[in-house]
This record gives sequence, C-alpha cells and structure tokens, in this order.
Amino acid sequence: MSKKDSEDKSLNYNEALAALDKRFGKGYATSDNTYEKVDRISTGVFALDFAIGGGLPLHKVMTIAGEYSSGKTTVALLTAAEFQKKEKLVVYIDTDHGLDPEWATTLGVDMSKMKVIQPDYIEQVSDTIETLLLTGEVGLIIFDSVANTPSKSELDESCEQDSYGGIGKPMARMMRKITKRLTHVESSIIVINQLRDKIGGYGNTEYLPGGRALKFQSDIIIWLRPSDWIGGKDNPTGKMSKFRINKNRTAPPLKTGQFELYFEGYVNNDGAVVDEAIAEGICFKTGGWFYYEDEKKKIQGRDNFVADLVERKKIKEITKKVLNKK
Repeated sequence: MSKKDSEDKSLNYNEALAALDKRFGKGYATSDNTYEKVDRISTGVFALDFAIGGGLPLHKVMTIAGEYSSGKTTVALLTAAEFQKKEKLVVYIDTDHGLDPEWATTLGVDMSKMKVIQPDYIEQVSDTIETLLLTGEVGLIIFDSVANTPSKSELDESCEQDSYGGIGKPMARMMRKITKRLTHVESSIIVINQLRDKIGGYGNTEYLPGGRALKFQSDIIIWLRPSDWIGGKDNPTGKMSKFRINKNRTAPPLKTGQFELYFEGYVNNDGAVVDEAIAEGICFKTGGWFYYEDEKKKIQGRDNFVADLVERKKIKEITKKVLNKK
C-alpha cells in the first residue's frame, strides 16, 4: 500500500467529504441533501396528469409507447402546447417524417414557435438532444420515434444483410448521456415508441424496439391502447384511448385509466374529472343516475351529468377536491 493510500485510509468521515470536494469541486460531497419539490407541467390530459402525479416532471424522461392510432403523438403534441403556454421552447425531433402541422395547430401548438428537426439516424438524434440540452433554454424535446430510427451502420447496409443489436447500443449511450444532462437543466424529454411483435416464441410476444436502456432510463413509461370509437364506428367524432402507467419514479406506478379524444382537437377533461371524482367518492353514481352533493338532484346519464356540472360551474371545484385526494 502506498503512503497516499495509507493517508486516505486514516481520514475520518468529514475529512473524507472535504477531500472529495477538493478533488472534484466545491459542493461535490458537502452540499446539503435538501430536495426541492419536482416541478410539473400538464400533459393536457387530466386523466394522465392525475395518474402520473400531476403532470410531466421537469428533468425527467417520459416514454409513450403503444399500438398504432392509440394517441401517442397526440399526447406529445398536447403536452407541447402546455409547455408553450408556460413560454417554454419546444423542439420536435421527427425521424418518422410524419408530423402533421395542421393537426398540431388544431391541438393548440404554435408551429411558428416549435422547431422541427428531422435527423436520419440515431447517432444524429443523440448529438442533437445533447446539444439542445447544453443550451439550457429548451423546455421540452419530443423524439418521434425510436422504432422508426435506424443506426448509421444499418442505414449504410443493404437490406439483405442481417443487423444484430440494431439501435440498442447507440440508444444505451444516448440515454446515459442525456439523463445526466437533464439533471442540470429545466427540461423534459418525451420519447415515443411503437409496439412490435416478436417472431415465434411463447406467451406475450409484444416488445418495444430500442433495447432495454430506454426502459431503465425512462422515469415514466406510459402504454396506450386504442379503445372504442366515440359516436359509433361508422361516423365517429372521436376515440377512446386506454392507458397504463407501467413505470413511474415520481409517483405510484401501475395506474390505469382512459381519456376521450375528439377529432375537433380537444380532450374531454371534464368527463375525466367526473370519472375520477366518482372513483374517489366525491361524486356518486347509482345505476344510470349521477349526483354531486345533493342526492335529490340526480341527473340521468354521464354526459348529461358532466354538462350540468359545467353549466353550474362546478368542475373547477370538483377538480380541486380530486387533486387534494391524490
């Protein structure tokens, strides 16, 4: 053992912390362990906000995964609109080349203030996200999507060549770097992924492309699945999407729910508030009848009940009660 090693062994606890500060920078080991409450910004979908703990937290990565037409991109764009309301910059990394500016505008996104970047491969995505985070000025980065992004080597290869590992390794490197950068800036990242099926095998064959690193490094993972059409399948006015919070480091996980998305470009958040209020015992349902506070004033039908609460301006009051129950 060297003389230096012997001296290090003789340090007491406080001296060791001071030595670490001297070696790695002031505050490295001696800063107090006080943790501020996590700031959150709404996703624009009340049911999701309630399930994940009050909205998308800053400094975190949220993965939205699911089947086609389940509302993944729509939820991301609704979140983008909420960030813009807070005057935060939003960057949309569109490797799908499928962003519809008209639909984004309908959902409330100001396209003149949202930068759209279209990289060709995952290594470009990684460098782009890291560079944007280093500015400290971007509030939300949306990456759409992992499943449709090749690695540079895959892009250069012939389709006849077998590619093993795909984007798994570059994704792992990217996630390690950006999660470290996120701790120092007031930013959030939404990663969109698509459901795939393994060839052969037994049991559940569903999986998410991109390797395991994305699952480990994501703070929140939301699975979406399409449900019923609103207004009937022949002439729908919207659709229902079911969700499950598969992972949540910022609130209790495994919560489930659903939300109603209308093609006019809005989510029925009032209905979601009422659904949560019924589950929490704030509003009440007996058969097909609903009431709030006064059992004598029952309303038949959920939609009629929601409309009555909106007309009487009770939704905000009920929302506060629901959030206080959280």
